[in-house]
Amino acid sequence: MTHVTSTLCGVCNVDAALVTFFQGHPPLVFDGTTGTSLGFLLRCSDAKLLRLIPDESTTDRLTDNKGKDLLEQSGHPVATEWREMPGDREFDPGMVVQFHTAENPTSNASRLAILGRLQVQVSDGVLPRDIVGVGLETGWADPGGLDLKIVNIGAPTLTVPTPGQFAVTFKASDATAQVLAEIQFLDSKNNQLTPGMLEVPDGAGSIVFEFMFPEPLATATLRLRIWSNVRKVEVLVKAAIRLAFQAIN
Repeated sequence: MTHVTSTLCGVCNVDAALVTFFQGHPPLVFDGTTGTSLGFLLRCSDAKLLRLIPDESTTDRLTDNKGKDLLEQSGHPVATEWREMPGDREFDPGMVVQFHTAENPTSNASRLAILGRLQVQVSDGVLPRDIVGVGLETGWADPGGLDLKIVNIGAPTLTVPTPGQFAVTFKASDATAQVLAEIQFLDSKNNQLTPGMLEVPDGAGSIVFEFMFPEPLATATLRLRIWSNVRKVEVLVKAAIRLAFQAIN
């Protein structure tokens, strides 16, 4: 285990070498690509970890104990990637991230050293905001300032409808989707309804949320659960990792 700190995120623990995969036959990781993958479990003591920002996360150094640089080949940079693994950000205590490089360690290497700088979004927690007596109709927009609106009422648009199924479809900008933890529906007695839900990006910078009910619903109280004080922090990952598997060169 190693430790990382961030001036805004407090103290985080990182379990190094959560997963270590090396080139084999057939290829093992990252959609069939060969190379080396390292996994880390991030935990934060005083904030919720929301998401990794891969395009802004970097790796300054990755070397094995034989002196090989796994970030380049013949003096040229190789393909690398930081990736966040799926999880429920509200209830999971940590975030699993993977780093992948197309290069492999020396065949007789036994350790790797990595220095990386991760850009991560964090929050102080979730705050609920109730909107009472919402008429569920196309064109409704959030009065509280979120870029959230209803774009479809009736037959589902994201799945094959079943007889009698009723859908309420929202569209949110990517910025709104990043701060929106959940949309809940409450009936007139404040009981939470439990519709099915699908969430997909629309390919144009927005996210579509579709809720499926067994019968039509004219009005409801919407409870928007919103991440509070969302901000970006830098987390330094510095680890010495004992290799779990022999690399094949």
